[in-house]
Amino acid sequence: SARRVVTQVAQATDENGRDLLIQKRFPGSGRLEVLSAYSLSPAGERSEASSLRDRVARFRNLEVGSIVVIQYVHHKAPPDFLPDEYVATWDFSGPAIQFDRSKWVLIVDKDRHLRTSTQGDVHHDEDTRNDKQIHVFSAQGVAPMRAEPFMPPLRDVLRSVAVSTVKSWDDYVRWEMA
Repeated sequence: SARRVVTQVAQATDENGRDLLIQKRFPGSGRLEVLSAYSLSPAGERSEASSLRDRVARFRNLEVGSIVVIQYVHHKAPPDFLPDEYVATWDFSGPAIQFDRSKWVLIVDKDRHLRTSTQGDVHHDEDTRNDKQIHVFSAQGVAPMRAEPFMPPLRDVLRSVAVSTVKSWDDYVRWEMA
């Protein structure tokens, strides 16, 4: 299983951005605990989310320049796919979204081997503390991805990191054969 603490801070720089921030969706599965959901007006006035229902935070009276902050804890059950292994991805870019700073911190047991695959300019720092490995992936100043005619699929061009504790393809094949 996995426990994620997610903090997102987003600012509307134009009317389209403002419209996108009116609703912020949380993950659709697993247990969710919302810690914060509020907006700040350009003048610095704070307003709590007007609604937190059906895994969606809704905000009223957003203006261009408003900032929306959401923070939550997401508990994800162990996967049916490859039990006792961890597999995840994190995107550091997105279509029509500016990522100023994005950081993904993974903490795993010292004896687990973590395979990583990085796509694009993503920085990776590693540290060991007590009985844990700490992996920090980060990217800064990532421009919005603009759709172009005949461009490759987004998954092939987004800055991203994929991680897994699966030791080898043989483990995957054995699981698949079973």
